[in-house]
Amino acid sequence: MTKPTDPKPSARVEGQRLPGKTQRATLPVASYGLDEQGLWEVCTPNGRRGRIDDQTDIVEHDDGTISTKPFAFEPMSGRAGWRGSLDHGVFVEAV
Repeated sequence: MTKPTDPKPSARVEGQRLPGKTQRATLPVASYGLDEQGLWEVCTPNGRRGRIDDQTDIVEHDDGTISTKPFAFEPMSGRAGWRGSLDHGVFVEAV
């Protein structure tokens, strides 16, 4: 149980864009990249891996980072879910 004096985890985590074609299973925590089909794969700060839905607006910036509208990976098979967005490559958790 969290005590009132315990520090809360940051809701913002710097992400890392991986070069080349990425595979979901090999993404390190807090990273993202394009797969073989040109779709965005991510591994959130809590280790949840998935593909950003093609219905989600994604902007690729000149520096190679991306920004997205909020997206969610639902909890499944005992793994925690994650809700948030990317802002210039920074994972921003919805709290």
